[in-house]
Amino acid sequence: MIETELLKLFGVNIKRLRLLRGLSQRELASKLGMERSNLAAIEVGKKGASFSTIARLVACLHCFPAELFVPRKDRSVELELTAHLPFLSGEAQKLLKKFAQAYFQKTGARKKRSRKNSPS
Repeated sequence: MIETELLKLFGVNIKRLRLLRGLSQRELASKLGMERSNLAAIEVGKKGASFSTIARLVACLHCFPAELFVPRKDRSVELELTAHLPFLSGEAQKLLKKFAQAYFQKTGARKKRSRKNSPS
C-alpha cells in the first residue's frame, strides 16, 4: 500500500514539475531517453523508475531529488516562482523577478479595489 502511494506521489510530482517547466510528456521523455508511454506510466503511478532515471529526471526538471518524493505543501505563487531561481541564468532570473513584481503589484491592487467596492 505504501509503495503504491509513493509511486503515485512520485508521478504527480514529476507531472507538476514537468508542466511548470513547460514540457510535454514527449519532450521530457525524449530528454530522458525513454518512450513517452513509459513516462506516462510513471506519472500515473503504474510504473517505478530506476536510480539512473531519477537522476536524469532531477537534471531535466532542475529540481532537488526530494521534490520528487515529498507531498507538495501549499505554497504561495511567490515561493513557487522563486524556488527555481538558482537554476536559471542571470538574464532569466532578472526576467522572472520583473514578472513576479508586476504580478504581485497587479494582484495587490485588485485586492485593494475589491475591498473598497465590497459592501460593509
